[in-house]
Amino acid sequence: MIIINGFNDFGISNPSLSLLLLLAGSMTVIPLFLYVRGGVELCGLGPSGKIFYITPTFQFILGYFYYNEVFSITKLASFALMWVAVFIYLKDLNEEYS
Repeated sequence: MIIINGFNDFGISNPSLSLLLLLAGSMTVIPLFLYVRGGVELCGLGPSGKIFYITPTFQFILGYFYYNEVFSITKLASFALMWVAVFIYLKDLNEEYS
């Protein structure tokens, strides 16, 4: 691997590394897609959607309290927007079943 000025080289100078980096995306997405597809078929879209909102919350709590990560205003804004979306979804879901 070639490192120039502290950055990894992703280009034509190292084609084997570039190919591995390109394949890494599909190697990550395909198993995740198949896992999620199977989970949605078993439990439905509602619980699966809730899991997709709850998981980042647990990741935030773990990162902030256990790994002492910096919590910037940008992260706060995105986190707040995510939970606003969750509350809108839950409110709409409750009205649908009432």
